[in-house]
Amino acid sequence: MKLFIDTNVVLDVLAQRHPWFDDSAHVLAHIEQGRATGHIAAHTVTTLHNLLARHLTSQKTAAALIDLTALLYIEPVDHSILQQALTLGWRDFKTQCRPSRQRNARLITWLPATRATSSKAWFPS
Repeated sequence: MKLFIDTNVVLDVLAQRHPWFDDSAHVLAHIEQGRATGHIAAHTVTTLHNLLARHLTSQKTAAALIDLTALLYIEPVDHSILQQALTLGWRDFKTQCRPSRQRNARLITWLPATRATSSKAWFPS
């Protein structure tokens, strides 16, 4: 199963954000166990670097991201993907910037403010 992981899910684990940590760690554990493949957009890595670097040393930030990129496939976001996302007119522009080859992957996203899951999000227990 292919899973396209939202930035917030990864951040929940790296920053141990509660109450979302357990569910997000569960998703990443399935990937570590080989029960699914995980994918993130390239801009997720830069976003995480900026957020982690505010609280960690540069060495710890780099180590966390090296571990993450060993676990998850990094998907490019290029000119054509951004143009396509802009034409869709959806309110959630970031989600529409998913690389086109991952559009059929299950989107795993938790919205921190509401704890709601995406209508496309699903993960077995």
